[in-house]
Amino acid sequence: MMNTLDHRPLGRMETMEGKPDEDEVPTSSNSDAKGKGYYYSSGTVPTDDSTLEEKCQQKTFDPSCPTPKTPVIVPNREFDPNFSTVTENKGWDIFRLLPPKPDRLGHGFWHDASLQVLKLATFLVLFLLTLGSAVVAKSTFILMTSAIGWGGQTITICNQVISEATQNTVKLKNAHVVKWVWATLLALSAPEALCFVRSMHRTMFRNVKRPTFIQFVFVLIIETFHSIGVGILVFRIFPDLDAVTAAQLTNAMCFVPAILSVISRKPNKSALLLVIIDFAAIAAQSSGFWALPMFLPNLQKHLVAIPVSLTLISLAWWQNFVHRDSVFPPVRTLAKFAQRLSERRSKTYAFVSLWKICIYVVCCFLFISSRMKIEDMLQKDPFGEKLLSVAGHDMNQTQIEKFQLRINQMIEQANREAGFYAAAEKKKQPPKKQPKADEAEQVDAGEYMMKRFKRFIGDAGENEEEEPEEEEFSSYNIYSNYVERNQLTMAYDALWLVIFQFGAVFVCYHSSKFACKVMMQRMGFALPMALSVPVTVLLLSTNCRMRQKDSCYGTNVLTVELFWQCNGASMSLADFILTPQTWIWLCWLASQFWITIHLWNPKHERLAKSEKLFILPYYIGAFVDQSLAFNRRRDDKAKIKAEDLEFDAEDSSLTYETIPGLQNKTPPSVCSASSSKLENGLIRDSASSADAITKIYACATMWHETGVEMTCMLKSLFRMDEDQCARRNAQKYLKVIDPDYYEFEAHIFFDDAYDVNEYGEPEINKFVKQIVNVIDQAASAVHQTQMRLKPPKKAKTPYGGKLTYIMPGKNKLFIHLKDNQKIRHRKRWSQVMYLYYLLGYRLMMKVDDPSRKEIISENTFILTLDGDVDFTPSSVYLLVDLMKKNRRLGAACGRIHPRGDGAMVWYQKFEYAIGHWLQKATEHMIGCVMCSPGCFSLFRAYALMDDNVARRYALKSEEPKHFIQYDQGEDRWLCTLLLQRGYRVEYCAASDAQTFAPEGFNEFFNQRRRWIPSTIFNIMDLLKDYRNVVRVNESISIWYIIYQLVMLISSILGPGTIFVMIIGAISISFSIDTLISLVIVSIPVVVFIVVCLTAKPEHQLICAQTIGAIFAMLMTAVVVGTSLQLQKDGLLSPHSMFTVAVATSFLTAAILHPLEFTCIIPGTIYFLAIPCMYMLLPIYSVCNMHTVSWGTREDPRPTEKNTLAKKTPGNLESGDGAGNSENWCTRFLCCGRGTVHPMTMVINEKLNEVIKKVDRLDRKHHPSLARRASILSSTGGTIQIDKCSEADEDEQAEIEDALEMSNQSHAAKKNQKWKQAQSEAWLADKALKRAEREYLEPEEESFWNDVIERYLSPLIMDGKDMDRLRAGLIAIRNSHTVYFLMINIVFIISVLVLQIHKDCLNIEWPLGPKFNHTVRPCYANHDDNQKEEVWVMTRLQLEPIGLVFLIFFVSILVIQFLAMLCHRFGTLAHIIASTELFCFRKTMDRLSEDELVAQNAVEIARELQAIRGIDENAHNIDNPTEDRGISRRRVVQNLESSRKSMMKRKTETLDAAFKKRFFALSSEQTPDPAGFSARDNSKRLTLRKGTIRALEHRRDSLFGTLDNRKDDEVDATSMRGPAQRRLERLFTAQQDQNSPTSDGNRRKSNSRPWDQPTSSATSSGDVELRRF
Repeated sequence: MMNTLDHRPLGRMETMEGKPDEDEVPTSSNSDAKGKGYYYSSGTVPTDDSTLEEKCQQKTFDPSCPTPKTPVIVPNREFDPNFSTVTENKGWDIFRLLPPKPDRLGHGFWHDASLQVLKLATFLVLFLLTLGSAVVAKSTFILMTSAIGWGGQTITICNQVISEATQNTVKLKNAHVVKWVWATLLALSAPEALCFVRSMHRTMFRNVKRPTFIQFVFVLIIETFHSIGVGILVFRIFPDLDAVTAAQLTNAMCFVPAILSVISRKPNKSALLLVIIDFAAIAAQSSGFWALPMFLPNLQKHLVAIPVSLTLISLAWWQNFVHRDSVFPPVRTLAKFAQRLSERRSKTYAFVSLWKICIYVVCCFLFISSRMKIEDMLQKDPFGEKLLSVAGHDMNQTQIEKFQLRINQMIEQANREAGFYAAAEKKKQPPKKQPKADEAEQVDAGEYMMKRFKRFIGDAGENEEEEPEEEEFSSYNIYSNYVERNQLTMAYDALWLVIFQFGAVFVCYHSSKFACKVMMQRMGFALPMALSVPVTVLLLSTNCRMRQKDSCYGTNVLTVELFWQCNGASMSLADFILTPQTWIWLCWLASQFWITIHLWNPKHERLAKSEKLFILPYYIGAFVDQSLAFNRRRDDKAKIKAEDLEFDAEDSSLTYETIPGLQNKTPPSVCSASSSKLENGLIRDSASSADAITKIYACATMWHETGVEMTCMLKSLFRMDEDQCARRNAQKYLKVIDPDYYEFEAHIFFDDAYDVNEYGEPEINKFVKQIVNVIDQAASAVHQTQMRLKPPKKAKTPYGGKLTYIMPGKNKLFIHLKDNQKIRHRKRWSQVMYLYYLLGYRLMMKVDDPSRKEIISENTFILTLDGDVDFTPSSVYLLVDLMKKNRRLGAACGRIHPRGDGAMVWYQKFEYAIGHWLQKATEHMIGCVMCSPGCFSLFRAYALMDDNVARRYALKSEEPKHFIQYDQGEDRWLCTLLLQRGYRVEYCAASDAQTFAPEGFNEFFNQRRRWIPSTIFNIMDLLKDYRNVVRVNESISIWYIIYQLVMLISSILGPGTIFVMIIGAISISFSIDTLISLVIVSIPVVVFIVVCLTAKPEHQLICAQTIGAIFAMLMTAVVVGTSLQLQKDGLLSPHSMFTVAVATSFLTAAILHPLEFTCIIPGTIYFLAIPCMYMLLPIYSVCNMHTVSWGTREDPRPTEKNTLAKKTPGNLESGDGAGNSENWCTRFLCCGRGTVHPMTMVINEKLNEVIKKVDRLDRKHHPSLARRASILSSTGGTIQIDKCSEADEDEQAEIEDALEMSNQSHAAKKNQKWKQAQSEAWLADKALKRAEREYLEPEEESFWNDVIERYLSPLIMDGKDMDRLRAGLIAIRNSHTVYFLMINIVFIISVLVLQIHKDCLNIEWPLGPKFNHTVRPCYANHDDNQKEEVWVMTRLQLEPIGLVFLIFFVSILVIQFLAMLCHRFGTLAHIIASTELFCFRKTMDRLSEDELVAQNAVEIARELQAIRGIDENAHNIDNPTEDRGISRRRVVQNLESSRKSMMKRKTETLDAAFKKRFFALSSEQTPDPAGFSARDNSKRLTLRKGTIRALEHRRDSLFGTLDNRKDDEVDATSMRGPAQRRLERLFTAQQDQNSPTSDGNRRKSNSRPWDQPTSSATSSGDVELRRF
């Protein structure tokens, strides 16, 4: 074990002994201990024979040991990692603070309950919808094929047509069934047509790969065979089968998948049994080839067609049943080939889908031609009405007359109702011939028929012309003993049935896909697919039995001539079960269930894309259930092995406390003996399946945040730390593989972290001290107990400094302190720092294998944070889900909620809500999100590392435009770079994060002053490069580019639109002329423009507040004016419709976001602020475009602290004229430093003066002494000059010059050493006095030096460059201001002029009533006498431009509203997929041990690792007393208990708390082990007996069977389990072995190892050891 005592920091006290030269400072771990924070009180140094490793293990020093040879060093307890800070408390300091109130992370009981109900309802709906649609689709398709088989047959129908007869029959001709042939063909072709449309869309609007010729031909051949098989089965076999047999036969379509499953089987322990079952499945599937024709003689003619069609059909799904791990090389080759086909299927099936439709048409004509003539198939209007003769048999004369009388009465009644009845009764027609003109169709009660009359136009001549076109037939025919009723079939009934069948197929596909996406595959997809055929068979057999009993069964739904074929249907359920056909079908069903067993074990990620769910892009309408089941991918995703989850052995440098005996004890089942340590953070040294584990680097940028803001961000990091630790412990100790497991590391980059004190030394500023102070508060708030983290490690770095904290969950937190004099500051350069450090150094440089780099980079994510963000781990999960769903996703952002107080925050709540609800949702749905805010976003490392992303992001701003686009909007620019490289950016509304919004008007305006210009510049950059973006980015089409262009135009014209709105409202409200209203509104706007162009920023903001308040008051006039306009124009006017549409869309969006509904309440403030925010703010932003300061969280430093940090000529940050408004633009551009430090120049001059005086004194006292001066040359060599007494004056002058050079060299060397000590002065700051000093690795230090030199060195500009930059920024400001103002002025003038002359040039609105009004007519001449006003009646008249822009804005609103609806559905799916259902779980008593732990592993680990209550007994844990009465608070008893607990060692790591409870679990004792918190004990899983027994079993299986039969004395209050006692004995034996002669190192057998004190100092003889 490495000696951890060798790394004690020098600290500030080293100056007492005199610090050695820089070259002599030890930096390695084996350096001497002198000067490391220890000293001896006497000259004698005690020695010990024990090694330093043994001393570290024993943590004590025995004075009886022999005289050692090496010095014994007592560690400084301030830097001891095992030293608990709680022991420093005094006995009188016992008064307590209440634990911090827990943050409300959830949404309450009712929200959780509603999610449970929602998921339950979704389960039920998906099951019923998928099963019902599959049954309906299959049964209706078989109904159509059965109708084809009825051709040429006479069938018995319901006797309701001729009720006088006992039996009604009808003979179906080819003309009657041809419509069902076309219907069947349409049902087969519709899914293929949809596949063609989808493939063409992806081909045209996305960048998809093109297949090779071999790939295309191979797919074409397979799909051709498949289509031929489908055509044979549907058009040749199904029409001859009864409905039940046809449904059963669909279970015999997996012969080829059954064979491929055998040869693709991966070798494992149970491979033999699985292969036997596979062969049984093959035998069952092949029985359809010979057994079915044997038991059904009518199928002998299809003896060859059945096996051929079933085999060809099953060829389509070969890709899903070949595996790369097969023992047969050809199968592995096919598997690789299949993977390449999946990547190119869009362009392939754009042609193949059309080709398959052609194959279906050919098969249709080829196989139906044996049943009917081609002329019958090609008849005109096959779906129209056809004459159908229904015969009533065995009728006597009385029945015939009764029938005739009934029919004649019905005809007369029908003609009367239709208006054809004549007053004068015409001559009766012969009974056998009824003219068609008087014919009306019979409609019986309950029978679905359609009335048909002769076309009547009102012109007799036209009727005569159309008469020959009508087919004439008699209404009925009477014969001797039977009659015929002639009627027409229902028109287009087959077409409606096709639409209904395709709708069922469509619903089945999408409900199945939705079930797979939201992780409901078993209940919503697998079970319905398994039950679809049995339910269909049961439904059809029941219908057939009912039809045989009652010929009128089903006629209320279907036409009389339409029903399934029911030949040989069983009359009872027992007969059906006992038939051989049923047993054969059950074999098929069982074999299909086995072949599709993968449906019951899904391993895909949440919200997976369709390409990841299904192997083929189409489904078959004839048997949609089988096609979806075989098409569902077998999730052969690489599994993360438990032994590859490398949990390092305990390292005392990473923990606060350790449990002796467990330091090197690792669970054997989860940690391989050969696993390597994670020396590079989260990246392993050797390849393993754990490379695919999600790795999250949280990177926060800080500047001048307040303590509350820092605490919020730190609490978020501690929540992530706690969650990751719980998942790690669940996997490490409970043997559970968590699919959501991730590894975590946090980095905080602190800009402007140093001040300069009065001695010119750098010292950490108040913000760094603030975060050091609040970090314990944040940890205490998260863990609900008073905590003090282990002091950090501090290190000097090339960019400033670094603090390294170990969070309670053992995850590291790095705080990088940036010195503006050493590295560039600002947020973008901090991002460049961690991009190059984490991705360039830690990933690309430390990992050698390129394949590992690929895997790691795809699963490594950077969580960008601001210093004031507040979020939960669940929000991060949702973003990670999006990343796992789509490999092309480069970034994902969540819903940002502003927090704070005041009217400005209320305005921003509504603004953020509308922006996310409508705008971001629209960008997500129709293209890509344009900006992923850096305050809370997740970026994929693979995307950031791509060409032209990270490298271009690190470019230095050269042109004035770059300072606006790059530095003012760094988040949007980074997303623009990702979009230009083809990556997608998405928005997840369910991922919430809160951030502090500007509360003051000035701060808000300055923030938007940065955002607006950078947004416009980045959008224009994307629009200029639209050809390349559309080509490389799959998610961006030309239509999305047009949408962004429209949005850009609306943003530019926004001020002009608001200006015109206010003018019109004032004009209507106060009944004044439009021109006067124009003057009233123009004056304050013009004044504001002039002020923005000439005055200082603070004066501009004062003016903006004043004018904004005036316009807010005028907005009340807008309300009145709008109301009057609505009343005047009516609700159908475009203005009314637009106003109602806007209000409705906002209200609907709020209703669809129930948790955010309150955000609509500040809508009133938003409305009043519209002129200020949409007219004044854009003007202010454009006019101050040249100002590139940050503008928010500015912290002006006191001048007395910066007297030594005066500006240098080349420093842009502190350039000349800091108070000059002209230089405001360059005041905060860059951070730079002068070439020579000012204090260095002063010290150098003083040293030179001192050296000169000493030299003069020396020569004065030794005038004749010849001296030799050794002068260090610039190359390090030595020049010797003899100074002889006889030298002349010239030589003496030269020698004096040489000596002066020597003195200056020595002074420079001492100055360098002083400067080095000066740069480390901050390490001795009082806030960091307890921090341990560490040193960077040489490789890392070299990296930082190189990256600073190349990309991050402080920017230094001379006066000319600064003048050029200033002039360029002002030029950009001037040009864009002119363009902006001119465009809006032209727009305003155009609208107002057209409004004034609306009578001359207008567009009449077609909706709404007409009304009277006066107009001034327009004539060609200019005669004033002819321009008198006249009264006219017209509809509402609109000016053209106003109408165009109204349509323009309405179109945007409609698009955004529809996109919001679609996005809400996607968010609902995400919420459902992430919700865990609890109500139908087994109770704890009914769960087995494995089920109990597996279902609750993370929650159990979270309870076991809770720090609250770990160091106190149950009776000493007191609930918060704020709700108790004074008489029940037990104040003194609690304080006394707290005083005693102060003397004990505290447990302050989650791992130690987990182990303490885990190894103390015992089912033999009362279930309150190791002091759980009394809060919510009733809900704790770990207090249940069943949980304790399950955990005990897991623990014993990990650490071996533990012997608890020894006669050891057990302390009843400690409640130690057998594992704990075993570990205590092991620890005692280990100590006895290490120190066989030392009684002081022995422990009592009944003492708990984690209760031992750390170490104690002892005195020996005259040697007294002390610490600082």
